[in-house]
Amino acid sequence: MHWRLKSLGQRVLGIVPGGARINDLAQATLGGRRDLGHFVHTRVEGDWVVWLDVLARLDFDLSDRTVLEVGTGWLPVLPLCAALAGVRRVVTVDIERKLQLASIPRLVAELERWLPLLAGRSGQSLTDLTQRHAGLLRAAADGGLAVLQASGIDYLAPADARRLPLGDGSMDLICSNSVLEHVQPEILQGLMLASARMLAPGGRVLHSVNCADHYAYADPRIGPLHYLRYSDWRWRLWNPPMQYQNRLRAPAFVAAARAAGLVVDLEERTVREELVSALPGMVLDPAFRDLAVEDVCATSVTFSARKPAS
Repeated sequence: MHWRLKSLGQRVLGIVPGGARINDLAQATLGGRRDLGHFVHTRVEGDWVVWLDVLARLDFDLSDRTVLEVGTGWLPVLPLCAALAGVRRVVTVDIERKLQLASIPRLVAELERWLPLLAGRSGQSLTDLTQRHAGLLRAAADGGLAVLQASGIDYLAPADARRLPLGDGSMDLICSNSVLEHVQPEILQGLMLASARMLAPGGRVLHSVNCADHYAYADPRIGPLHYLRYSDWRWRLWNPPMQYQNRLRAPAFVAAARAAGLVVDLEERTVREELVSALPGMVLDPAFRDLAVEDVCATSVTFSARKPAS
């Protein structure tokens, strides 16, 4: 699909009554959620396992922790993985209510084949994960809400992550996956400040950000840096609220954490060599021309920052 048609379609869906439901139906039947098995695979092996590796390197044990996930989406794959890993409580929030409760029992069943991998990478015994999963299967017989309750997962939506009814120092880990690229810059800074308040001393944020033009997934004729060619006012024409992309580069997200008083101790980027080679021939808006090559060409960044103990 041409990226401009996708942009226009999402702008229309953001205006017409029931547009969000139509978009959700399209995602379930034509988009990334049409194959639940593949969707769970990408979230478990591509996201959760990556986080487990990062947390292991940071010597951060998830057992009996409290976790806040920003940006639940349609299915709580990562919160359920956290529950299986022994997390005591997960609060997961979204600006809109998107969670598909009816699909959660199928999700629980799909997670069974991932238990050996989850056990091996989390440091938990397979016996413990199997027992926890069996409890979720029993709860699934009563529906998705029962699964959330059995998992210690609190779903808050619609909710603003900057203004949550959570006490100071009540969270050990605050995380998001492919969310911050959709957050307006001023909201990003407020989110980091709120995170610093909610984190316990020694607690962490862990965020994975997709810094590529999301329209490139639907239109192979454009590349991941395509949206950097437009000025702010021109980009606003093609940047509907339903698919808002802030175009921030990797350093901006890390800087927001530092500005909130958090200590950044991990930053890992994906910088594609073909983009570095092609960059001299690309037409970029002046706002991006003077940035370092690795800042422009980083299509993703995963970073973690901790709240000082004192």
